[in-house]
Amino acid sequence: MGDAVEADAILLVCSDNEANATLVKEMLDKEFTFKEAFVSTDPDKAVVDFNRYQPDVQVLVFNTVEKSERHCVELFHQDNTNHHKPHRSIILCHKEDVQKAYVHCLKGIFYDYVIFWPLTNYDAKRLSMTVHNALRELSARHGGGPSASEFAALAHSLADMETLLKHRIDQCGKEIESTDHAVVRAEEDIIAVFEKFFSQIASGRLMNLTEIRDARKEMIEPRLRAVAEMLSQMTQSADKFRKASGPHLESIHSLNALAKRVQPTVLIVDDDEFQRNIIRKILEPMNYRVVSAAGGIEALNILYKERPDLILMDVMMPDMNGLDVVQKIKALPQFANIPVIMVTGKSEKTIVTESLKAGAIDFVVKPLDREKLIAKVAGGLRANISATLLPWDSSTSA
Repeated sequence: MGDAVEADAILLVCSDNEANATLVKEMLDKEFTFKEAFVSTDPDKAVVDFNRYQPDVQVLVFNTVEKSERHCVELFHQDNTNHHKPHRSIILCHKEDVQKAYVHCLKGIFYDYVIFWPLTNYDAKRLSMTVHNALRELSARHGGGPSASEFAALAHSLADMETLLKHRIDQCGKEIESTDHAVVRAEEDIIAVFEKFFSQIASGRLMNLTEIRDARKEMIEPRLRAVAEMLSQMTQSADKFRKASGPHLESIHSLNALAKRVQPTVLIVDDDEFQRNIIRKILEPMNYRVVSAAGGIEALNILYKERPDLILMDVMMPDMNGLDVVQKIKALPQFANIPVIMVTGKSEKTIVTESLKAGAIDFVVKPLDREKLIAKVAGGLRANISATLLPWDSSTSA
């Protein structure tokens, strides 16, 4: 990872032991050129410090895995601010606690663990390498999709396209109306000539060639020329529109290409690993980035690390009822707008009513129907985008 990425990164070392925290910060200061690096050792100020510094990486220097986990859980439960930033948490542990740390990392509570105690066995470069990897992953994720400026430029172009389309539609309406009048007039005059012709035949007197020629020149040809001229004008106008809309159509193509680079993140919360795998296999081919949690507590910890675009929440879970998890999520401003779809094995009216009352936008019933699940996930994401991401009103863009 380059120095430029490190120079933009913020480090927070958290501990209940100031000496240990200072030691770790000094070790990392020698390896990195952080934008800023801080130490937080007062448990009563843990949430305040986290929100003040907004770290990219926090290193948890507690002497037990349980203390590190409790620190992360308290951050979530006590944090009622609007601030949220994707970050990575690295836990330092004793060699005897490796299995616990490993399990917690698998659950997504921590990004990675480093054996730090006893110091005689400590690999001094392992912590630095882990911080490198964490920052590299964050940088890759941020840089993997299109930037806001790319989308903004294309959005402005599409707004111009809307104005152009509205103008062209109005113009086409007027041209079609004029052409329609010309066609009606031409039809009336041609019919009049033929009626006169057949009337004279019926009366026994044929029109002479001079009369036919004069009728053609005076009544038929001018009308046909008028229609042809109007059709020619419409063709020219369409050609001008085609040329004018060319750059905007290129913007649409570019926007489609950018959209393919964006992977909405869907968080699956279900204690049944088999169900999580089924949903993952359904959604990943649809260009969704899928993360999962085996229970409510794990889901709350994951939320604090990276904000998903949509949550699929199981109702019945052993550690925390899915409805209770949704209520906790909706109570926090920084997560309240995330759409939640409940996944339940029951379709009773009470379950549906309670889910909607808790803040869910929809529900799906097990066993899952693939097409219904895909449609509901797509619908939930569209509703979320319409409500939160579009800063301009198309009705005023003209």
